[in-house]
Amino acid sequence: MRIIYSDKVKDLIKLIEPYVEWNKFPPKLKDDAPDDIKKAEVLCNELMEKERKQFLEDNGLI
Repeated sequence: MRIIYSDKVKDLIKLIEPYVEWNKFPPKLKDDAPDDIKKAEVLCNELMEKERKQFLEDNGLI
């Protein structure tokens, strides 16, 4: 099974992706990322967690 995120989450990911430092583990936002990008990352993480939990509930995994 695989989680398919909403269009809102996909759009937020596209928005924050250029500001991610991919050479770190785990990848993190660059320190100089604008505040709206930082807020978008927080919102994206919240939505992803909510959708992940809903997916697990819907499939009887929790």
